[in-house]
Amino acid sequence: MPPSVTLKKIAEITGFSIITVSRALTNPDLVKEKTREKILATCKEMNYTPNMAAKSLRDNRTRMIAVYIPEDIRARNPFYSEFVSSVAEALGDHRYSMCVTKTLDINYKCDGLILTGLSEKDFDKSHELSNRLPTVLFGHIDGVDSIDVDNKEGLSFITAKVIERGAKNILYLSINQDRIFVKDRELGMSEVCIKKGIPYSIERVNNNQTDSYLFLKNNFKKFSNVDTIVCASDDIALGAINYLSENNINIPNDIQVSGFDGFGSECHSVPEIATMRQPIFEIGQLLVERLINKIENGINTTECRLIKPLFIDNDSIKKGDI
Repeated sequence: MPPSVTLKKIAEITGFSIITVSRALTNPDLVKEKTREKILATCKEMNYTPNMAAKSLRDNRTRMIAVYIPEDIRARNPFYSEFVSSVAEALGDHRYSMCVTKTLDINYKCDGLILTGLSEKDFDKSHELSNRLPTVLFGHIDGVDSIDVDNKEGLSFITAKVIERGAKNILYLSINQDRIFVKDRELGMSEVCIKKGIPYSIERVNNNQTDSYLFLKNNFKKFSNVDTIVCASDDIALGAINYLSENNINIPNDIQVSGFDGFGSECHSVPEIATMRQPIFEIGQLLVERLINKIENGINTTECRLIKPLFIDNDSIKKGDI
């Protein structure tokens, strides 16, 4: 952009005041359509873009958003990479930057906060932060504006699906974490089993294929009546499939296996894992839009929106309802 092209220059060329030009760019609904069109056409012709640094100083904003992701969700985690790339892209579209923080002690200046991966011990701190800063949450707790995957519904759906396809005794491999989504998934699975009169057991393992493999290696004899292993994540399901395959147990004819996440690792086994795909990228974008609305338009809601995951009917469960 040529250094001579300023807001004042656009005002001189169009014949409107600097205030009118500024409104046409930042609050276009406040300006008449013909006036707005003339100003925008001149800006395009002159290759003018707003000086965001100057605007930030005027508005007393940093144009920086803090994104909290817990320490145990590492950068190599597929959730992390998809969520961060989604948020970064959406913030960039609004000319905001982001910094990823591993602590909820936000002692620096930022314009807003995106939270994810909260456990119950984080609830009080998240309420405190949301009272101080525009805040949105990937998850759901009362009193904090949030969007979440409908984890309960997702596990209810896939549990009902394996039962329709012949499951008579289910082992549920849950995640060994004190997180909201973990409890939601356990509840979704157990409620369906209880409703349909299907025996089930819940065991908790670390969220990776090595630990689920070792758990089954050390404990599988205790589950001799199990014909279906429902897993809280695709990584856990990968470990289960590795163990069953090594022991010549046919999947899905002898034992069905299902997962949850749909980040791509469901394709890394034979057979590929039937799973529920979380729309992580889409939720990241929606969270940013909601946060920007809070920051720039003063929209201050505390509602929770749940988005259903998508069923991927791969070959680790039987085909057709029985």
